[in-house]
Amino acid sequence: MGVFSIRAWLSRQQRRQERKEPRERRARPRTPPNATVMIVDDSRTMVFSLRKTLEQGGYRVTQAFDGESCLERAQTERPDIILLDIVMPGINGYETLRRLRRNEATRHIPVILMSGTDQSTERFWGEKLGARSFLTKPIARGDLFLTLEGVVRAA
Repeated sequence: MGVFSIRAWLSRQQRRQERKEPRERRARPRTPPNATVMIVDDSRTMVFSLRKTLEQGGYRVTQAFDGESCLERAQTERPDIILLDIVMPGINGYETLRRLRRNEATRHIPVILMSGTDQSTERFWGEKLGARSFLTKPIARGDLFLTLEGVVRAA
């Protein structure tokens, strides 16, 4: 077999494989969102990635890079949902959530916690403090939209 015939054979195999496995469709929100989401994470890369995904899905997005700025912006901007990272410098996600719940102006805002680890203790403390849901990083696009839709419907 020559080089050309091996390439042609590999190309045919790839085409056959593509026909057998349907391509994954990009997850999109089922209902058109009309919500503002605040992303709170110290990782600018994570904020950029989530922002791009949410904007493509039709959400309005604001951002904060630490707990202090989240508390300030949540009072002035009144987002519909807050995506809050647990591990941040300064005030961590748990303390930020605790302060959001104590403040009369921000008490009603649903909070979804995000973490790089999926530990039951993190979920437990998040639920105890009033988080509506929990997402593990890296966050799959479909999981993000399903969680947001569930929180929007419940609110």
